[in-house]
Amino acid sequence: MFTKKFDRRFRAIVLVKMCVLPIALPFGLYAMWPANVEQGYKPEQPIAFSHKLHAGELQINCVYCHSNVNEGPHATVPAVSTCMKCHSQVQPKVTVVEAISAHDDHGKHDEHDHNNQAHDKHHVKLEAKHAFGLGDNLVEKEILNPEIKKLLDYYEQGEPIRWVKIHDLADFVYFDHSRHMAAGLDCIDCHGEIDKMDVVYRKNSLKMAWCLKCHRQPPTENTSEEYKARGNRGPEHCFACHR
Repeated sequence: MFTKKFDRRFRAIVLVKMCVLPIALPFGLYAMWPANVEQGYKPEQPIAFSHKLHAGELQINCVYCHSNVNEGPHATVPAVSTCMKCHSQVQPKVTVVEAISAHDDHGKHDEHDHNNQAHDKHHVKLEAKHAFGLGDNLVEKEILNPEIKKLLDYYEQGEPIRWVKIHDLADFVYFDHSRHMAAGLDCIDCHGEIDKMDVVYRKNSLKMAWCLKCHRQPPTENTSEEYKARGNRGPEHCFACHR
């Protein structure tokens, strides 16, 4: 009924599907599972703020920026004015390689001839010349860090920074930061090792089963007397989180 050519193609298609489906189906289910879609979420932010630098290397306490974390349900995101408490003075610069006009280049060489101290400032990088093919029209120049420039622009214009929320719970979930801090939890318990992240991402799923796993753990010294008597760290009844 069918030609030999059609029969060979049909067999090949069936063979490929038999080999691919056992791998593709579990992978597809894993990739599309809600917890896995949200876990690892790492959006691009308006400013490339590094928690690794601020909370890690500089050891700035989380509460300095997230000032309401011990007082209420929301940790709060700092206002631009909070950032400017430091960055009105701390404004790091970066070195860039910049092309200059022949006229400017001539002027800089004259300055070099008359002042040896200007040699380093206007020295042309040989590697950059080869890379860009611009001959002697390249010089090193210090400019304000572009991310700090963005911050200063927000401050001067009086506009808030519209950060993209990463750890976002469903609207029907009630979560109180202050109660969890009082219970002895640390930021890294939910957010991961934030002090090692250049770019913050969602470390944990924040799903109900994940929360309950923590609530069902044995009490600690910071656990309230009510739950110490019950033998677990936190409540398990629906009204605790769904109000």
